[in-house]
This record gives sequence, structure tokens and C-alpha cells, in this order.
Amino acid sequence: MTTITLDRVPRIVQGAGALGTIGAVVADLVPSGSAVLLVADPGLRGTGMIDTARAALVQAGLGVALFEDVKSDPTMAQVDAAGEQARREKAMAVVSLGGGSALDVGKTVAAICGASPGASHYALCANAFPKSTVVNLCVPTTSGTGSETTRTAVLADAEHAKIWLWGEEIKAVIEPAEGAPEAAELEAQLRAFAEKNLASYKRPKSYDFIAEMPRDPNGKLYKRRLREPYWEGRAL
Repeated sequence: MTTITLDRVPRIVQGAGALGTIGAVVADLVPSGSAVLLVADPGLRGTGMIDTARAALVQAGLGVALFEDVKSDPTMAQVDAAGEQARREKAMAVVSLGGGSALDVGKTVAAICGASPGASHYALCANAFPKSTVVNLCVPTTSGTGSETTRTAVLADAEHAKIWLWGEEIKAVIEPAEGAPEAAELEAQLRAFAEKNLASYKRPKSYDFIAEMPRDPNGKLYKRRLREPYWEGRAL
């Protein structure tokens, strides 16, 4: 089977033996000799996949720390433990190996380990993720959740309630109409409207004003081009 690489958002590598290329992929994204946190489903131990992933990372000259305390319906406490390990090891990348539970843990660790607050600090977009995120790579071993292609994670809190975390803060980008108030006044009006009419987790955290939206010749909005400036330099 031929290995296929799709440079999409996110980048996707698939094919027989693709797991063995994980070291080269990570090495292209982080400084030489960087530490990597490997978050793995312990149920994969007998398959040899954890050892294969670790060997590929080591062969690429990377240091590897393993976190296997991953269970179905992962908790914020598990993420916080993995996050602490990532900070101690000064990990520059997180590689997640397993089903949706392992991937949700790894994705969240990559997003939050650049700052000290735990996972609950970011639940339901209460606070934006830190800008100092680390490289995040997901290696799915099951199909169905699609966790490897999204910026969303689902974790259980201390009361066992499932809480969503998003990898993007809610931002409003506005092209003011002709005759609209100045940016500061317009932002104040929009914030007041959002506070009155939207739940807190649906309200934009920040407002940007641009002269013209990126559109194709037919007037359709280029959403990717609109997002690009905000995600530049962030490997998520």
C-alpha cells in the first residue's frame, strides 16, 4: 500500500508503515534533540505499537517520555497529570497514540502545557488557550471519533460531567459597513449586544476590524484565509 501525505489542516499522513515515520515528522517540527511526550492507550502495549512509536522517535534523535494513564472517558485530572509531566520534561511536542480518549488527552496537553493552569481553566471557552502551545500529533488506532481532525476535546470533570474544550477562542472579525461608528464605539455596541443575547461561552473574546473580507470572485468568503493570520506559527 502506498503511503499518502495530505497537507491539509491538519496535515494527514496515512498508509502501511506510517507509524514508523512519526519520528521524521516530529523532527521536522521541533529543534534537534527535543523532548516528546508520548501519550498512549495502555491497551496497545501488547500490539507493539507503543514500542514502534517510541523507537521511531528515538531513532530521529528525540527524547521520549511516556504517559499511559489513559482510560475511557478521560478526566481533567488525567490531563493535568500528563500536563505536569510535559512541563517537567520540557516537551516540545506531544504525540497521542490510541482511540479518541488518548487523542483528547494528548491534544489538550499540547494546548495547555505552555502555561500553569489545569484543564478546567479552559473548559467551555472560559479562557483562551495559552499562545505558547507545543506541537501536537495524533495517531488514531480506531475510526469513528474523528478526534485527530478536530480542535475539540471532551473531558470529564470532578463530578463526572462531560465538558468540552475548544482549540480556538471565539473571535469576531468585522468588516464595518460604510458609515458605521468608529471601531472602539462599534466594539462596545457589539459587546453589549452579545452580553444581552448570547450565553457566555458563545460570546466573542476579542474583536478585530478589517477593511475587507477575503472573498473569491463570486463573493464567497475564504474562511481559511481569514483564519490564517491567527494560526500562523502554531502547529495544532
